[in-house]
Amino acid sequence: MRAGAANRRGISRTVWIAVGLLASLACSTPPPPPPPVPEIPAWRDGVRTIAIAPLFSTTSRVARAQAAGAFEARVTKRLVDAGFDVVGSEVWDATWRRYVEDVGPIFDASTGKPDEERHALVRDAVHRELAEARNVDAILLLEIRVHETFGSRRAPEACGQRIQPWWPGGWQPQGDGALLVRISCLVGFLVVPGGEQLFARQSGLEGVETWDAQTRAVRPEAEMLQDAAVLDRAVDVVLAPLLLAPAPDAAPPADGA
Repeated sequence: MRAGAANRRGISRTVWIAVGLLASLACSTPPPPPPPVPEIPAWRDGVRTIAIAPLFSTTSRVARAQAAGAFEARVTKRLVDAGFDVVGSEVWDATWRRYVEDVGPIFDASTGKPDEERHALVRDAVHRELAEARNVDAILLLEIRVHETFGSRRAPEACGQRIQPWWPGGWQPQGDGALLVRISCLVGFLVVPGGEQLFARQSGLEGVETWDAQTRAVRPEAEMLQDAAVLDRAVDVVLAPLLLAPAPDAAPPADGA
């Protein structure tokens, strides 16, 4: 009986010692570091009102109207929630059209190429009116572009992210991968009236077309830009300098607008 009681006391002491050690370790373990605080751009305090230009699609594979429906409301909400006043794209569009009527057609009807001089005149006039009549401090230009990758791996990098190629039923590469993969990207530029660029950022979206062994697969229009998580992430990446929230790194586009 004495031996049993002694054993129990020994076990009890061991348990309490273990509890004490765990408690001391918990107290000595430093708390996790706080999330990184994004660096505030020097220009941000001077931006209060932002005008959004109508979203532009540089590719026929993604319809402009569909892309605008997917992103313009999202972008507007993010900016308003961040404390900015927003002038909607309809204001830009109406102002642009009015100056085009005065200056004349900007795009050549046969080639589709813009007249650089007329384009500059209209752009500068729109910028000036937005600044004077609407107190616009900056203009957000949004584009949908297509990134092309040849001899792609399973998830090629496009505009800062690795994106799966589009293929009905899921992409299963054979051999070295696809012959050609086209992936859509959201690209954003923030400029001040007059044209000086404050930032340019981009985010990969989704595979839109894939060539593999002479077989072509195109994402159906009804399935374009339907993943809310993908759209939200792209907006957060592109607007990160304005939202002052951590966002995945995204390389700037090769050329500006």
